[in-house]
Amino acid sequence: MPFYKRHPMIGPTYGDFHIAKDWAGATTRLLDITQGRGPVPLTLEVREFSPPSEENALDLKGRSMYYIPWAIADAESAERAVNAYADANVESYLDALLDDSNHLVWDVFHAALRLSVFSTPNNLLRSVLRLWVICRFIESGWRVCGNETLNAETLKDPFYDWISPPPYIDYQFASIVIHRVLEPLRLKTLRGLQTLVLANKSSNWYQIFLVSFILLHNYELQERYLDMPLVRATHSGAKTILAHFHYGCKGQRPFREDFDWKAPQIRRMAQLDAEQSVFMERYKEQVTRNVASLRAINRTDKYEEKYWFVSQLFEEDWSPRDTCEHSPPS
Repeated sequence: MPFYKRHPMIGPTYGDFHIAKDWAGATTRLLDITQGRGPVPLTLEVREFSPPSEENALDLKGRSMYYIPWAIADAESAERAVNAYADANVESYLDALLDDSNHLVWDVFHAALRLSVFSTPNNLLRSVLRLWVICRFIESGWRVCGNETLNAETLKDPFYDWISPPPYIDYQFASIVIHRVLEPLRLKTLRGLQTLVLANKSSNWYQIFLVSFILLHNYELQERYLDMPLVRATHSGAKTILAHFHYGCKGQRPFREDFDWKAPQIRRMAQLDAEQSVFMERYKEQVTRNVASLRAINRTDKYEEKYWFVSQLFEEDWSPRDTCEHSPPS
């Protein structure tokens, strides 16, 4: 990975945008790309440039980074395009990627989506849903979908039978998503969750649960890391979220079989409306039906297993897991 070591995707030199390009002309073109999960493409304005002479400038697929010498014309414009695309496609991505028959997951996301819009828009839930969606932008392959291809079809992708974005544009696009969009959104979301927890109000519990679940589910979907600092960061972040959540429970056991979410005093305490109260009662019943399998999963060190993180939300007497973060799970 010599190219990516010399050209970081995060930090002050992210995406090479600090380097003045030797543009080949003033003309720009529009490149449409998609992951096939939304009705409209994401459009990037790109511009041809004269690439530098650089040894070992290869992408992770072994292709020349500069074989198709086009770059993103303006980072701020691309950032706006990414944010607009995310805003327009939250529901499309949830529908495409989540199984609506898996009620343990789908029901939480559906409840969060409803609360993010009705009756008063909830900015924190909107942020966590956007974070979940935008994380998917850096996990799966994009493809060129418009008439303009920049001749990218001449550079074959060894893994996909489609026209992939030119390597240098793909690198810059990922850098913008990570550095300019994801990282600020991640910090904003975590600070929002921390503010809710530290407010020490029982009326915040429902929102804290939804946000915590989605954040932990996002960890479960992330690709298996080979970079040990990232493994440690993932587990540290998950432990913090779980600690915040269980602190907010204040000794209550909201997923215990005998906990009655329809009881008037519980509804008043959590300030749940009738629909939310019914949702939590039904959701608790799902958890209790699956409690044995959920407990079996999170007692292993198979961190990449489905529910390894989120199942820890449902424990009555949770304590942080000792994890072997010196090596990836087998």
